[in-house]
Amino acid sequence: MRSTLFSFAALALVCSPGATQTTIEVSGGGDAIAVAVASAKPGDVLLVRAGSYAGFTVDKGIAILCDPGVQTFAVTHFQSASVFVRDLPAGELFRLRGLTIGRDFYFPGLNVEDAVGAVYVEDLVTPRVSVKSSAHVSLNGCDVQGDQAAALDIEDSSVCVANSRVATVSFLYATPGMSAARSRVSLRGSEIRGSDGSMPLSVAGEAVLATDSELVFGAGTAGATMLLVAGDPSLPAVLATNGSVRLDPSVQFVGAAAVAGSATIDVRPQPSIDTRGAAAGEVWTVTAHSEVGSTTTTFLGVPLTPLPTPFGDLWVFPWAGLQLDSGVVGPSGTRTFTFTLPPMPAAIPVMVQPIAILTSGDLILGAPAGAILN
Repeated sequence: MRSTLFSFAALALVCSPGATQTTIEVSGGGDAIAVAVASAKPGDVLLVRAGSYAGFTVDKGIAILCDPGVQTFAVTHFQSASVFVRDLPAGELFRLRGLTIGRDFYFPGLNVEDAVGAVYVEDLVTPRVSVKSSAHVSLNGCDVQGDQAAALDIEDSSVCVANSRVATVSFLYATPGMSAARSRVSLRGSEIRGSDGSMPLSVAGEAVLATDSELVFGAGTAGATMLLVAGDPSLPAVLATNGSVRLDPSVQFVGAAAVAGSATIDVRPQPSIDTRGAAAGEVWTVTAHSEVGSTTTTFLGVPLTPLPTPFGDLWVFPWAGLQLDSGVVGPSGTRTFTFTLPPMPAAIPVMVQPIAILTSGDLILGAPAGAILN
């Protein structure tokens, strides 16, 4: 236990985005978040109290942690409800937790653009998410509802999605729940739905539409599987042109096929991680889903722009992390690690990834999950 506590303390120091951390309380609604963001320095933590706020733009490694009841709204056609994360520098980490973003007249709810640093988002409710030219974006526990365009639109980026629901409704033309172009995307324990054509003038779309992208759909067990739903049973759940798709056999789908298109398809066990954030003093739970009988090891570390390897993408720095658990996966198909978090700085972002030796002898780097601790 002593070495584990020391490792967590060391990891907190490594993950901390700045040498000093100032906590700023934000309340009163209106443009209070935007004003606080403008004055905050990298490493600062904004604690936002319940209220309705205008949208805002962030370009620095700060944390915005919202109480229940925090939402953004569009005051006029000229004042956006959306959140923009732009030009985040390398080595800085932006964290956002617990925000409900109102419908905007022009933009997706969350827009991440040209972020070289890592972006962690947890427990977000938003009309749409757009990620463009960004190195490492983690979405965990998010509810994303699209309208007239893909609910989750990814271009030239690396994105990790866990425990989220992504669905879209469209009129006049087919729209997928998620679109990916020239990107690396890892998904686990999530539901992705294309437009279903059930409303007048609406047209059905695939759950996922991908071009020149590398996709991973990770393992799950009862109640925690991936679900891919095409809007029409004659459509494939995933239509992937070029690139590759790694698909765990547990993934459930509604459509003519799980995957169609010219992408390389690899159907075999893909281990995955199920975890959410927790506060100091709380029990943090990490569950690895993997093939029964496989030997699976779970690592926690700081985020890494996904590094392609012959075994899958590496999402964490293994030399600056911690082995949480290792062993043979039993009949449940899971291994669970629990730990009471010690005191640590607020809003520590971590990435947890499994690596498994399958019963076939294959080595697989699995689907990770990001979490905001404390």
